[in-house]
Amino acid sequence: KLDSTVPTVLIMGGGTGAQAINDLVSPELVEFTNVILVTGPNKSSASSVELQRSQRFHGVELLKENFAEALHKADLVVCRAGFGTITELAAVGKASILIPIPQSHQEANAGLLVHKQAAVVLQQDQLTPAKLVDAIKATFKVTASLEENIKTIFPVNATITLCQIIERLGNSSR
Repeated sequence: KLDSTVPTVLIMGGGTGAQAINDLVSPELVEFTNVILVTGPNKSSASSVELQRSQRFHGVELLKENFAEALHKADLVVCRAGFGTITELAAVGKASILIPIPQSHQEANAGLLVHKQAAVVLQQDQLTPAKLVDAIKATFKVTASLEENIKTIFPVNATITLCQIIERLGNSSR
């Protein structure tokens, strides 16, 4: 039940959610977007009571069977920078704002995407709800280029290529 007159933002903090990301979600976001917020178990948004009053806010603890649908409907994804998440974003060509876990390998993952101009990266310790709103507004202006660039991060037909390599190795041992 999304408002088709505004874009949709999917916000998620990983498999268990991220309170730090949840706390950045402000009521101002639903003024110009649909918001699908995946909080994680037993976590909520700092302004969840106010957000839940909006028809454009859709908060859930987990997305299992509906994850593919939510990802498909999202015009922009705000999330962590884990390898699995980046792989999913690249596979479907989704524009994203990455908020890597501070002092973790996710910062290097995010750095690769910045280098390839395939995502916007924000540092968690420098973020406020207002800065996230501004970043989302700015990123909507460049989603097309982000979508094209993220598709180039991983090789196309990697499964076929891997099978060909295995086949060549098997044939060379004869």
